[in-house]
This record gives sequence, structure tokens and C-alpha cells, in this order.
Amino acid sequence: MIILIDGFWGSGKTTLRYLLDGHSELKVSPSQESIISAFERNQNKSKFYSYKDIRLIREFLATSYYYNLELESSEGYLDHDINRKTLSFDFYEFEKYWINKLRNIDQWDTEKILNTIYSSIIKFYYKTSDFPINDKKVIVEDNNFNCHKFFLNEMKDSKLIVAKRSPSDNLVSLLNRATISNNYKTEGYKKYSFNYLVRNQHFPIRINKNYEITEQLKKEFPGRIYECEFKNLIYNTEDEMKKISKFLDISYEDILLKATHFGENIRFKNGDDVLNKEKYTAKKTFSDYQIKLIEQFEKKFPKYNFLTLSFLDFVFIKCFYLSKLLIRNAIKFFAKKLRSIYEG
Repeated sequence: MIILIDGFWGSGKTTLRYLLDGHSELKVSPSQESIISAFERNQNKSKFYSYKDIRLIREFLATSYYYNLELESSEGYLDHDINRKTLSFDFYEFEKYWINKLRNIDQWDTEKILNTIYSSIIKFYYKTSDFPINDKKVIVEDNNFNCHKFFLNEMKDSKLIVAKRSPSDNLVSLLNRATISNNYKTEGYKKYSFNYLVRNQHFPIRINKNYEITEQLKKEFPGRIYECEFKNLIYNTEDEMKKISKFLDISYEDILLKATHFGENIRFKNGDDVLNKEKYTAKKTFSDYQIKLIEQFEKKFPKYNFLTLSFLDFVFIKCFYLSKLLIRNAIKFFAKKLRSIYEG
């Protein structure tokens, strides 16, 4: 079984992974490979599986964080604010291993390929003598809600945990992220400001749309999705982890109350405990107006107060978002038409 944790950035995915770490019935990947979403983006190429061409799988993996495994094996984890030791992981032996495993499979399909890669990751991190194909493996995606339906369809024996947090607290967490010296992809954090995240990137809209996807999938896949509220996770840890244990069909163990990395307790780099306290909160960071503006995105008609400045601001941002979406979809439509003309 593969257990996938996902959520918007800053929603508590990593905290949940640290709490699940150390449980006797689970094997938790310490990295964030985001391989599921790469296969979802390339699913139209699955028709070429019959060729059993490793280059095809490499194409998929190149659009994921797979190669972070190579970097982390030599330079340490790409963590923002957590101190944890780097585990021994021979990336090149690992890669040879899963490729050989895959070549020995008679007929490829997405489930077999993903199980082979993830089982190999776990084998090389946990140094298991056997191939842990049947173990319950915990992996983390990176805010890729569009891959959830694909994951649940393709991986028949799988479950999904969606980490949730209020949009305002999500934004605060993102605003406090800093660049990492050996990760050029964190350069974008320098742009982060309230106006950039809300007015330019439309994060409150995108957060709510993600949760709409989850609500729909819960109806399509009953019993296979659990929503984990961040505040419950850090303030009511025992109750929340008991619910998650039941959802995952594992026994409840005290280790689930501790944030650990391969059994060792971990803390934030400033020494604070990972649990029982929110490191950053909207009330301490944003103005009253900024909080009211974000709250507008969570309201449903007729709860809007139409005579407030925050509502008018909300309408402007929503219209700007919809116009950008319309233009983007129009470009995709005409690009597809042109491609069919040239190919036809």
C-alpha cells in the first residue's frame, strides 16, 4: 500500500510525515519526490509502456523532484527550518536497482512502475534485506491536487491524506520561508509578499479550489481520503493521530505523538518543538484588513458584506484571476487546434 500525503504549501504535510515516522507498521520516505504528479502529467505517454524503454520513465522523473534524491544523498536534505541528520543513501546503486527490477517485469503499467520505484526508495533508506513491495509506504507530494484522482485510480490499494490549514495561516507560513543555499528553486521566495501571493498568484482562490477537488473525490472514493486539520495535528495530536491510525488500519503507538526522523526526535532549527505551537500566525503577521480580505475568499453567498472595501477588493482580485484563466485556456485551445492542423 502507498499512503500519499499532500496539501497546499505550508499546510502541515511535513509535520504529519514526522509524526508517522517510526511507527512499526509504516515505512516513511524522508524525501519529497513528487513522482505521482509527474506520472499524472505524462499519463498520455503510458501507451508507450509496451516498449519497456527506461528513457520514457526518465522523462517522467525529470518533471518531478526525483533528482533531489541524488542531491540530498551528498549534500543533505533541502529543509527550510528543521534540523535532521542526513541518512546514508547510495543514489546510483538505488537507481541501478530499480531499473533492473523494472526490466524484469513482463508487462509494465503505472501501478507496477510506481510500486517498484517507491519500494526501492524505501529499501535503500531502510536498508531492508527484502524488497518491501507489500509494506505500507508513506510518501509526500508537493501541492499537486490534480494528481489525486489519478493516484487513487491507478494505485488500487492506496490511501490519501490531505493536510488542511486556513488560507491566512498558509500564507503566513509561505511568507516566512527563506532561500536554501543549495536549492536554486527557492529563489522565488524572495518575491513573496502579501500582495504577490494574494493579488498576483491568487493563492486564497487556489487553496479553496484544491479543497473543492478533495470534497468531490471523497464522494468518488469513500473511505480512501482523510482530511487532517493542521491545528488538530499540533494542538490535539493524540486524538488526531488515533483517527489517522484507524484510517490507515494500523495500531496506535506512542511514537505517533513525537516528531521524529528515523526514530530520532527533531526540532526546528531555532530549538522550538514542532508540536503544541504554531511558529507563525496570521493574527501576529497581517493587518486586520488583510485578514478580512482573505476571509472573503472563504465565504459563500449570501454571507458577503457587499458594502465593505474588502469585498470590493475581493471582487477585483477574483475578476483578475478569471480573466487570466480565460486567456490561458484560450491559448491552450488554439495551440491544440494548430497542433492538430500541423499533425493532420
